[in-house]
Amino acid sequence: MKRACASVLFLANVVVGAWFAPAVEARPWRPAQLPNGLAGGCAICHVSPLGGGPRTPFGVEVRTRVTPGGMEEFWSEELAKLDSDGDGTTNGAELQDPGGTWRPGEDDPGEVAAVTNPGVPDGNVPEPEPDPLSPTFHRGDPDNNGATDLTDAILIFNFLFQNGDAPTCAESADFNNDAAIDLTDGVALLNFLFLQGPVAAAPGPVDATCGEDIDEEGTPGDLGCSFYDACGE
Repeated sequence: MKRACASVLFLANVVVGAWFAPAVEARPWRPAQLPNGLAGGCAICHVSPLGGGPRTPFGVEVRTRVTPGGMEEFWSEELAKLDSDGDGTTNGAELQDPGGTWRPGEDDPGEVAAVTNPGVPDGNVPEPEPDPLSPTFHRGDPDNNGATDLTDAILIFNFLFQNGDAPTCAESADFNNDAAIDLTDGVALLNFLFLQGPVAAAPGPVDATCGEDIDEEGTPGDLGCSFYDACGE
């Protein structure tokens, strides 16, 4: 009984802390790993300026060079020479480092006022193309980073209690697949992470093969999954 009570108290403390946590965004350290990256912020790699969700063409290139949640350096001569957004100007030229020689921690090169977004052609925000097929996903990874971790629980609680952004794949946030995103999903996810609780309902967990929603489209259990690309497909 004492162990059960301690477990419940532990989960409650994490939940309460998550309510007051800042909204979960994409990897906030990534812009600092680009020359003049802070001038564009998360919008360099993501369609949304807040980060998360669909990526710009440049963001797609970056994703192939990093591990989920990893903090490794990725800016290079090769990436600088690419023209990810196809607007006729290389990524390096747009970020004021044509040769790709800048390294994190150095002063930003060039003029900040001349920086343009290597993921947005001609300054127009690209619209993500809808996927005509049912996306495959991992349940229990609502922040779409290819891992089930504490940030997933925080995203759920922020969405529920802090008016945070809705997950782009609602089904991934429905950890127990009970046709709703609610407190039980966040608690079940924490229970899985820290108390060896049950894994997420299919398709899950993240170390298994990605799959489609087990609920038929249009049924009450189908919450939808508009975007999820952590499967690497």
